[in-house]
Amino acid sequence: MGFNINGPVKGQIAFVFPGQGSQSIGMMASFRKFPIVKETIEESSDALNVNLFKLIDDGPEEKLNLTINTQPAMLTCSLAIWKLFLSNCPSCIPGYFAGHSLGEYSALTAANAFTLTEAVELVRYRADIMQSITSPGDCGMVAVIGLNLELIQRICEEVNNEYLLNGAETHFPKIVEVANINSDKQTVLSGVKEALDTTIEKLNKLGGNVRIVELPVSAPFHSSILRPIGSLLAKKLELINIQKPQISTLGNYHAEIYGSVEEIRSILPKQAHSVVQWKASIDKMVQMGVGVFVECGPGKVLSGLIRQINRKVKVLSLRDYDSFYQTVEYLGKVTEMETE
Repeated sequence: MGFNINGPVKGQIAFVFPGQGSQSIGMMASFRKFPIVKETIEESSDALNVNLFKLIDDGPEEKLNLTINTQPAMLTCSLAIWKLFLSNCPSCIPGYFAGHSLGEYSALTAANAFTLTEAVELVRYRADIMQSITSPGDCGMVAVIGLNLELIQRICEEVNNEYLLNGAETHFPKIVEVANINSDKQTVLSGVKEALDTTIEKLNKLGGNVRIVELPVSAPFHSSILRPIGSLLAKKLELINIQKPQISTLGNYHAEIYGSVEEIRSILPKQAHSVVQWKASIDKMVQMGVGVFVECGPGKVLSGLIRQINRKVKVLSLRDYDSFYQTVEYLGKVTEMETE
C-alpha cells in the first residue's frame, strides 16, 4: 500500500512509539548533528539535572538499562525524532498515535497532552516508584515466542497455584503474569524471578519452536506486583495540567482512543500494572483505516511486532538517519534538513 506523492491521507498513517527494551548505547548517533535533536535532549537533561547526552552516548549499558534512566532517555529520544520529523515533513501529520508501555507517554507528549518537561519528570517519577517496589534481581520479564496465549496463561496459573499451595511467602498478589500481548506469536511475562524460572522450565518442556528471551528491564512491569504505585501516580497526575491530545492517541489499557483528559488521568495509573494490549491496539487502528505504521524512536521492536500482527500494512521506521530519510521520502515531503 502506498500514498499519492501529492500528499498522504492523514487517517491512514499511525505513529507508534517504542518502550523500554529498545534502548542501546549510541542510539541517537546519526541524529546528533541536528539542532532540534540537541535542543530536545538538552531540555530533558536540564529538567532532570542529568547529562542524558553522556548516558545515551556512553552508557555504561548497566546504567542505561536501569528503569529510572531508561524511561526518561527513551521518551526524550523518541520525542527528539518526532520533532525532527515534524520540522521536515509538516504536512505529514498522522491520524493516530500509540505507544508501547512507556511509549504511551511519548505518544501523549507528541500529541501535546504533556509538555516535554512535564513528561520527562513524570516518567522519571514513574520509574522511581516502579523500581522502589522490588529490589534489582528479585523480579524480571521474559518474552515467550511461538506459543499461543491460552497455553501460556494456563502454565502461569499452574505455577502460581503451586507456589501458593506450597506456602511460598510473598506479599505480592500474584507471582507470574502475562504483561504484554504483543502479537499472536509473542507474549511477555512479568513476575518474581523464581516463579519466572519455573515457568520457563515448564514452557521449554513443551518442545516445538518455543523461544524465550529475557528482557533488559529492572522491574516487573505490567504485573499486579506494581499495583501499589497506582495511587501515587494518580496523585502525581493531579498536579499536571494535562491537555486533550491533538492527535487521536490509543491507550495500552483498553486499546481505545482517549476521549478526554479525565480518561487519561484515570487510566494511566492502571496502565503501569495492567496488560499491554498491543495486538488489540494495532488491530483497532487497522480497523479504523490505518495502512501505514511508522515506528518513531530507537530500535525496531515495534516494526517487527506489527509485521507479525498484520502482513498487509506498510511498516516504516525512524530509528536512524537512513530510515528517517526513506520514511520522509515515502511520505512525499522531503525538505532540506538543516545541520550544524
